[in-house]
Amino acid sequence: MRKICDELRSQLPDKVDVSRLAQAVGLSSSRLSHLFRQQTGVTLRRFLLHLKMNQVLAQWERGKSMSQLAMDAGFYDQPHFVRTARGMFDAMPSEYVTTGAFTVCRCGLSSSSLSLS
Repeated sequence: MRKICDELRSQLPDKVDVSRLAQAVGLSSSRLSHLFRQQTGVTLRRFLLHLKMNQVLAQWERGKSMSQLAMDAGFYDQPHFVRTARGMFDAMPSEYVTTGAFTVCRCGLSSSSLSLS
């Protein structure tokens, strides 16, 4: 799984090519998908989305619009970017654009801020 994660990190493709990744590690596509989710807790697609979100937030600069952030991250459109950020961080990216930090909700526990600047 480390090889798969490293490959996705280094290439950051637009879409996950499960059959190519599976072939690279000598597994069937379905077996790779199953093992990846079992060992990481997320699907290959979700992992790639997480990588994209991390990349765009790490490269964020004040004054960038939501549309620009979405495009920089390789998302199809701004609503997809917003839904993904909200699902991952339980926060709206507009909050990050405005303040440079997310207030992360931890399922009823006390909130904490996440700042990448």
